[in-house]
Amino acid sequence: MSIKALDLLLADDFKEITSTGRTYFKDEALSRLPQESPPQIKADNFELSELNSNLVLLNYRSILIRSVNNRRSAPIFSLRTSIWQFQTLANQQTQWQMLFHQGTPCAPFQIDN
Repeated sequence: MSIKALDLLLADDFKEITSTGRTYFKDEALSRLPQESPPQIKADNFELSELNSNLVLLNYRSILIRSVNNRRSAPIFSLRTSIWQFQTLANQQTQWQMLFHQGTPCAPFQIDN
């Protein structure tokens, strides 16, 4: 994903708490994510809850596998939560932006595809 696309996707006050407990903000995500090799991700059990007319909560579970030096990591199982807000940007365009994201480790599970 390009830095420009990621910048539009993340709200200016974006905050992430990773499954390891580390906290990132937008500036760190913009510098970190484009440098990483994209992991393999499988996800399911998506549940969307409307908090108000321009704010939603998204819950799902995921299995993430990273590749480093052509070696696959052990699967990381987690429950994920994101808060998205419908924003009017400086150029007057409107779009959904992620305000918050958290990954919480959980017991292994199976995703059928």
